[in-house]
Amino acid sequence: MVGLFAGTVGASAAPAGLVFVGISSNLDEIVALQGIPERGLEAIELLFGVLVMSTLAPVPQPVLALGIELLAALAEAAGLGVLNVAQWRRLDRRPRVHPVAHAMLGQLPCCCSRWPARP
Repeated sequence: MVGLFAGTVGASAAPAGLVFVGISSNLDEIVALQGIPERGLEAIELLFGVLVMSTLAPVPQPVLALGIELLAALAEAAGLGVLNVAQWRRLDRRPRVHPVAHAMLGQLPCCCSRWPARP
């Protein structure tokens, strides 16, 4: 069980670091484009959320502490929803099918990674 979480930590930490470095090195170009800074924030936030939950899940703890962690994960997912709604409001003239599909696919990793398996 701990090996699974250790693998998940490594698998999420490396891409999170690479995305962070990529965004910080091209910050001027990214800020100039509409909607791209939010996408970068979303990518970092998803990877960081998986990293934090995979780090904290195998720690022996009472059920209340696990519940607080899951509520924090729910707040993270809600934050992504607010971010997506803010993007939708700026896309007045464009079809909204793509942002809706993006929001639905963006929430999928949140839902799947937030259910740590307990023995």
